Amino acid sequence: MKKLFITSIFALLNLYFLLTLIIQITVVTAITRTTNNHDAIRSAVGEHPNFNIVTLDNIPKEEKFGNIVFCAPPSGSEDYPGDVKKAADNLWAGPEEGRFVFTSSGGM
Repeated sequence: MKKLFITSIFALLNLYFLLTLIIQITVVTAITRTTNNHDAIRSAVGEHPNFNIVTLDNIPKEEKFGNIVFCAPPSGSEDYPGDVKKAADNLWAGPEEGRFVFTSSGGM
């Protein structure tokens, strides 16, 4: 089962219908900076055994994801290009495992 990484709470809320379909076939792990909106995200997405939401600090160092959708806005980051690079370097399993999609912001 492939894993998908999504980095924005807003992206999760906006992608609700897509996630509903994706969750049926893959494991979706949403990674946020804080737990502030985890309850709202769970409520919007619904309870599903293939959906996880954690903070970046709770991801084991060796954990890699085949497919990543990076959609965190640049606001709130002191080094946005560095954050994107860090996500690609530390969380993505690489092109042989999937895709890294950069969208810049979860707002639609």
